Amino acid sequence: MRLSRDSRLVALVLGCWAAISLGAGIANAHPLGNTSVNVYERVEIRPESVFLRYVLDVSEIPALKEKEFADTNDDGSVDEAESGAYLDGLWMYVQPKLRLDVGGSPLPLALTDQTLSFRADRED
Repeated sequence: MRLSRDSRLVALVLGCWAAISLGAGIANAHPLGNTSVNVYERVEIRPESVFLRYVLDVSEIPALKEKEFADTNDDGSVDEAESGAYLDGLWMYVQPKLRLDVGGSPLPLALTDQTLSFRADRED
């Protein structure tokens, strides 16, 4: 059965309306999508030092996998020791990829602080 041009247009409009209506419920999720991984880097120059802030923002689906990976005792939560171990491993991965040059010479980077947080489960 072949649809007329008007029928196809109506189907397209209804399909768009359904996508927009269903998408409205997703607005409570991560703003860039529930599978995104985003990086924020900020360089702060001070007379005595240079600070690099590196933030890794992982949305819902990859965060669930990372939480399972970090939860080494499989108790459903990530305690302070597990968090530290996970972040140390992440730093070992990220640090070689970061480089700060001044006057053409690389400066050594030192980790000063690290935190890990997972969004608390919520009831909608």
